Amino acid sequence: MIDDTMTANARLPIEALEAGTAGKQIVALISKIEGIEKLSIANNAVEVCYYPQIISLTAIKSEFGKAGIAFAEPVKAKGFLGRFIDRLAESNKKNFGSSKLDCCNLNNKKNGNTVPKRVEG
Repeated sequence: MIDDTMTANARLPIEALEAGTAGKQIVALISKIEGIEKLSIANNAVEVCYYPQIISLTAIKSEFGKAGIAFAEPVKAKGFLGRFIDRLAESNKKNFGSSKLDCCNLNNKKNGNTVPKRVEG
């Protein structure tokens, strides 16, 4: 038997799981896989304690996929630049719509965009 200090824990958010005995059957089935110490499903997440020397987290996810459980993709937080680009894209969509960005059309008064003319003198 492998020492308990060599176990790893993971909490994997799931999208949906059939209620009732189906969830219990899946837990019972996957718990029997070699390398999985403990497994529980609660609050739309799977908590698994496993031996990384025997089975990888990718293999565990694959077994859950075979059993019909889909994992939710983690939402990545955007940094300053990502949020700026999103705001810029939203502003462009609001101001220009889906029309083609043409230099001749951008300077028309009907679009509300005017460029001051250069004054010589």
